[in-house]
Amino acid sequence: MSQAQAENVIRDIICELVQRCASRGEEVSETLAAFMIKAVVLDPRNGFDVDRTLTPQDVHKLTEICLQRLTERCSPFLDTVKMQVYFDLSYTTRREFVAEIHHVVDSKLSPLSREITDSRVKTRDQIQNLYQKSAITCCCAPAWAHQTTPTAFTKPLADVRASVQRVERLQSELTAQLHLLRDTVKSKRAVPAAQVYPLFRSVSRLWSGLQDEAELLHIFSNLALSLRPFVSSQAQIFSEESMDELLQGSQIKSDADRKRVLEDRPINPEEVSGPDTEWLSPERSGDSETQSVQYSGFCGHALVCQDGLLLPGNPQLGLLKYKDKLYTFSSREAALQFASAPEHYISEVAERAKRSPELIQLLCLHRQFSCVTPYSELQSGEHLLVRPITRSSSGTQTDTHPVESYIDKAYEWNEWALRRKALKLVDLRSKLTHSTQTNLSHMRRHNCTQTYPPKDAAGQTTLDGESGVPEPVVYLAGLQGQRGRPMVKVELTRPLDE
Repeated sequence: MSQAQAENVIRDIICELVQRCASRGEEVSETLAAFMIKAVVLDPRNGFDVDRTLTPQDVHKLTEICLQRLTERCSPFLDTVKMQVYFDLSYTTRREFVAEIHHVVDSKLSPLSREITDSRVKTRDQIQNLYQKSAITCCCAPAWAHQTTPTAFTKPLADVRASVQRVERLQSELTAQLHLLRDTVKSKRAVPAAQVYPLFRSVSRLWSGLQDEAELLHIFSNLALSLRPFVSSQAQIFSEESMDELLQGSQIKSDADRKRVLEDRPINPEEVSGPDTEWLSPERSGDSETQSVQYSGFCGHALVCQDGLLLPGNPQLGLLKYKDKLYTFSSREAALQFASAPEHYISEVAERAKRSPELIQLLCLHRQFSCVTPYSELQSGEHLLVRPITRSSSGTQTDTHPVESYIDKAYEWNEWALRRKALKLVDLRSKLTHSTQTNLSHMRRHNCTQTYPPKDAAGQTTLDGESGVPEPVVYLAGLQGQRGRPMVKVELTRPLDE
């Protein structure tokens, strides 16, 4: 059977289980059906050989066993698995959940916000209408988030405590900011914007934080209501009277009592010796290491040696580091025995989880049981389910600031900047190009000019010349006016041809 065929067979089994459970009045999700198939195949008591080709008889047997376990009444195993599947389907981190709340609120308020920002009020009635829209935007956001946001579960008790602490802190800060805002404004008719606007922003931020915390507490309240049917079914099986009978004559130790016993007898790191084994004292183990403890902080030794008892470990005793994984224990003896043969106890915990699949999610063993096929001796194409992709850590070093080989300096990503450039180009069609030189722009260019040096030279422009012309001479006689004698004129000028 190839990988694709195996996946199709499992998908058909899931669909058949969902339909047959629905016909019997039981609502079963595909996720729950898939988990039940894995649990039945993992349990060695059912006799499934994952290294063998899946036959029609195996499919029928697997379907009937899964159907029987999914339709059991008052079954602690089934109720626990249903709760775990519910947690997985509704799980999300606080940051993701708050982001989802903001996304839902923004999608609902975006039309109203656009009306507010695009309004151009001129009359008193329009101002009153705009004020009403603004008030609706501030007051209706939490209600719309309640209607559209799914519930989530993230470590309920720890998250509720953290949310309560945040609410107390935000309330105290909001009260202080409101007092400061009142003292700043008082009865003044006008207050500088630089003083009052930062206070308004701070009040808005704190109020939004309180709304987010209110949403989270509302989600936890819905979660508690959803878990009541599971709790009520378990109360019918394990009543208080039956529990008292089981505990009659037994001495019950509280966590405080066990902690006092451990403080009297600390573990010496030299007592724990072995390959790949190291004992971390409480002083050496930080908070981050305590949060990454295997088996969700339960004692693996008590789980194996005390018939599946889920006894919380005590980090104050210290942590056992084995093959880069941390383990915590409920007692000094449990830590020393586990450290003497860690592989034995780890394999026994895995075998017990196969027989009680509800422990897989509780002890965070889903990575170890992410497939049915063993990790070793895997042959492709001949197994019930396929092995998951092997994950490994890797690192890559790159330049801090890589420089592109080609950089377009004229590139622009902003749409409005491109529009401004387009408008400028259109406006240039009606303009003339001209240039003006000013004192500031003078001598801004590098230019050169070639000249020739002056030469020593002389030039004659006029000529000196002369000509000999006879001077005219005339002799006049008888000017004294003698009687009887006329005046005589004698030409004495010399002729030119002499």
